[in-house]
Amino acid sequence: MDPEQPDYLRFPGYRQATPAVITVNPGDMLYMPPGTLHHVRSLSASISFNIDWHTKRSVLHALAQSHKGMPRKVIYYNTITALAVIMKVPEAMTFPLYRSYLSYVS
Repeated sequence: MDPEQPDYLRFPGYRQATPAVITVNPGDMLYMPPGTLHHVRSLSASISFNIDWHTKRSVLHALAQSHKGMPRKVIYYNTITALAVIMKVPEAMTFPLYRSYLSYVS
């Protein structure tokens, strides 16, 4: 789905969405609460990254939402995160499983 040209037939609830446009300048940081849907468009050449900080509660909440049309790749990443956070699987074992996430676009 392209959030800038939504398919209202496929996603009718998108009509009720109220987008917020935020410009982040060099050196700025933007905090988004857990579960915040977002779309990023760079206004110039840039490099950006995000850090997800998960707790047992947040990862269980994410997994509980899986049945609501969450993309399979996101379910996969949430499952890996659950293994790391809840089962305390060492990062050395779980991080390689995220390799495809480094270039994932949702």
